[in-house]
Amino acid sequence: MLLLIVQFLLLVARKEGFALLTGRPSRGNHFFPQKESQRLTSFYSSLHSTTSSSPSWDDFDYLQHWYPVSWACDIKLNRPTQVSLFDMSYAVAITKTNDTLSVLAYEDRCPHRGAALSEGRVTETGYLQCAYHGWSFDQQGKCVQIPQSPAKSSQYSTRACANAVPAILHQGLVWLWPGPVINNDVTLLPSPPSVPEMDDPAFKVTRTVRDFPCIDWTLLLSNIMDPDHGMFAHQASAFDMYSASPEFQMQVEQSFDSAGWQMVCKVPAQEKLRNKDRILRGLGTKAMPTKITGVTAFHAPTHVTISRRNEQGETSFVTAFWVCPTGTGRSRFFSAAVGKLPFLPPRWLFHALSNQFLDQDTVLVASQQPPVLLAEVKCLEENKQSMRQGSAKVGARTNLFVYQSPTDRLVRLIDTFWDATLAKAPRRSETLLSMKATGLLKFIPPRHVVLDRQEQHLDICPDSQDTVRNCEFIKRTSLVVTAAWVLRTFLNKNVNARMFWWIPVLFSGAGWSAEWIRKQFYYNHPEANRDRDLKNIPKKMWLDPK
Repeated sequence: MLLLIVQFLLLVARKEGFALLTGRPSRGNHFFPQKESQRLTSFYSSLHSTTSSSPSWDDFDYLQHWYPVSWACDIKLNRPTQVSLFDMSYAVAITKTNDTLSVLAYEDRCPHRGAALSEGRVTETGYLQCAYHGWSFDQQGKCVQIPQSPAKSSQYSTRACANAVPAILHQGLVWLWPGPVINNDVTLLPSPPSVPEMDDPAFKVTRTVRDFPCIDWTLLLSNIMDPDHGMFAHQASAFDMYSASPEFQMQVEQSFDSAGWQMVCKVPAQEKLRNKDRILRGLGTKAMPTKITGVTAFHAPTHVTISRRNEQGETSFVTAFWVCPTGTGRSRFFSAAVGKLPFLPPRWLFHALSNQFLDQDTVLVASQQPPVLLAEVKCLEENKQSMRQGSAKVGARTNLFVYQSPTDRLVRLIDTFWDATLAKAPRRSETLLSMKATGLLKFIPPRHVVLDRQEQHLDICPDSQDTVRNCEFIKRTSLVVTAAWVLRTFLNKNVNARMFWWIPVLFSGAGWSAEWIRKQFYYNHPEANRDRDLKNIPKKMWLDPK
């Protein structure tokens, strides 16, 4: 019975959840009321209000942006947690006062002896206390207590203060601002990028997270915004709705304002490559609605949304992505499936499906890293003088890649943005040079390391940890009950085994199902799974050339 329930949930989640991953609306026209439609139309129109035909990223400052570092629901209340941003560790804690949540965030280093503040605790008064010698700090980083010092807190040296950074909660994410703040006035900072549908009560939201220690954050973002890979790497035809073709050209609009650079890509939501494949197979083309547009929006440097919208800018589904630049050559991936679903699937189910989906192209993206980052290092070494002057532009990607697809108009624009700005990313240049010197850019780790779901997801997601513990409990209980029933039947001849045959079957099935679910949170995409996926390409996606 449990197995049947799980299979039913998987069937529903695959149908609805995959649509969410690709921003695909359901068959019904479940759109917003007029008032909400006007609000969203205004929001998306604002992205284009300062369109420029000549991009200028000279003033782009990576330190002057908000960065997501964790889902708030994945951080235990009053428990400091270590997060990373631009190769720097931070200690983050969420506190609650009078039903109001707030965030404490500091560089993860106590000024006293350099110990990790993330190993400490939050006091009853809301201060972060270092576990090493008990120094305590307020939200601004001021040292408020040194137990061993006879001096008053007002007499402590300014060197005794922790380095606090601005932090907020926004749409379920914890955001950090790594750069300086004018007059230390956080209210002057812009808001983080928003997804309007996440604030609409008509939409349900399910969230996932995964670390990618072998994929640079720029490569991950470029992969998210490249729809052409979806039909082959994922064998998913819905990606075709966001690709371009000679018949259906791509419209790219850009804006430059106080929030930085934003880009919106629009293309008719038609099947281009799939229809071409159908013609090759002699099946004829498939008609699609003509007034639906595939929209990919990038809010540099971390946020992407993908959706299909009607003429009024309305949609039933949005897939939102955020990529945290944890460090050079690594990243943390966040996504939210936002849609008008009949019910909200359990979070663990969405995690299992998304991990399976992500595994399909993770090795491919990781394999890009050595040549791309080595090319970036080469450009940096050739432009040392420009780097010292702060004006270096890295031409690694646009010189390395070959652009032939109509969709590459979008991909090339993103690569050009990286080439123009990455030399200014915090600590990136020195980290790249260090990685080259130590040989870390010459290879990628083995497949089971690149696809280690335990380290990359399970260890950072409390909900998935609870699911695994529950599965282990169900498995043990099922074994005990089944063994006890068999032993009782063997020892007691008066027990009618035929009447109660369903007992071992039920518990054995429950144990098997629990073990199957548990395995979804560990390495589970060997080469055999890859080969199975590859066989689906000529069967379902694209006919092999003759």
